[in-house]
Amino acid sequence: MVNARIPLLCALACVHFASAFDGATKAQTIVWTSRADGRIQSALSDGSGMQEIVSGGNGTIGLAIDVAGGRVYWSEDLGDEIRRANLDGTDSTVLIELPAQTRPQGIALDLAGGRIYWAAYGTPAIQSANLDGTGVQTLVELGPPSAPVGVALDTENGVVYWSDSLRGTIQRADLDGNNVQDVVTGAAGPYYIAVDGLEQVVYWASFDAGWIDRARIDDGVILQPPFSTPGGVAPVGIALDAAAGRVYWTLPGTAGKQEGSVGWTSLDGTSSQVLISRLETPWAIEFDPTPPPPPPVPALSDWGALCMALFVITSASIALGR
Repeated sequence: MVNARIPLLCALACVHFASAFDGATKAQTIVWTSRADGRIQSALSDGSGMQEIVSGGNGTIGLAIDVAGGRVYWSEDLGDEIRRANLDGTDSTVLIELPAQTRPQGIALDLAGGRIYWAAYGTPAIQSANLDGTGVQTLVELGPPSAPVGVALDTENGVVYWSDSLRGTIQRADLDGNNVQDVVTGAAGPYYIAVDGLEQVVYWASFDAGWIDRARIDDGVILQPPFSTPGGVAPVGIALDAAAGRVYWTLPGTAGKQEGSVGWTSLDGTSSQVLISRLETPWAIEFDPTPPPPPPVPALSDWGALCMALFVITSASIALGR
C-alpha cells in the first residue's frame, strides 16, 4: 500500500515544478520615472527584477511606452525636453527641445496617428508633435491661472484629456484641439490621469486628498468611494490596467529621503499592495501588458529524470523508514 503511493507523490511533485515554470511567465512589466534623481526604472508587476533603464535626467517626470516599437518616451521638467530611448536604455536621444520654462509634464502617444501629446505646465498649454519630434503645435492655450499636469488619450473616440492641478479640473478636446470641454470640476489637486475608453470613466491621482478618484465622462459625476493608498499618502502617477482590474500608482514621498513607493489597488477597492518601497520620488508610471519571455522549460527527458530521481529518493526513504 505504501509503494502504491510513490508514483502519485512523484506525479504531484512534477506538476508542482511544472506549474512553477508556468507561473513565472505571467508577470508584466511596470516602468516609472524618478523625478529627483532623473532615472527611469522598471520591475515585474510582482515587484521583482527591478532594473534601471536610463539615468542622468534633469527632472525626469512624464512617461509613455511604445511596446510594439520597443521604445520609452519621457519629459524633462527642468530641462524643457522630451526624450526617447529603447526600452533597454540604449539609443537615448533628445526628441524635442522646448523653449525655456515650458516644463513639459505628462505625455501620451497616439501611435496610429503618429503624434505625441504633452501638458506644458509653464506655458500653460496642451501641445503635440510628430513622433519624430517635428511639427510641434500648441493645441489648447489655457492661460493663467492654470497648471496642466496629466495627459491621456482616447484615440478610438479622437479625444485628448488633461488635468489642471491649480483649477481642480479634468478637461478634454478633440485631438486637433477643438471642442474644449470640462469633464470634472472641483477635483482635489488632480495630477496624472488615465482613461477607460470602453467604460467611459476617467481616473486621476488626487494629490491634495491623498487618494485616487474616478468619474463618469458623460456627466462628470465623481464615483464613490475613492481608492485609498497605503497610509493615505498623496499619489502622483497612475496607470490603469482594466483587464487585470487594477490601477498602479506612485507615492513619491519627500525628495532625498527614499521613502517613495509603487504599487496597485484593485478596481473594486478591496485590495491594495505595495510592490516596491524605499524609492527616490517615483513619479509617472506605465505598464507593459506583454509578459516577459518565459524561462527555459526543461525538456521532457529532464522531467523524466527529475521524476525518476524523486521516485528513487522516495523509495529509499520509505525503505529506511521500515
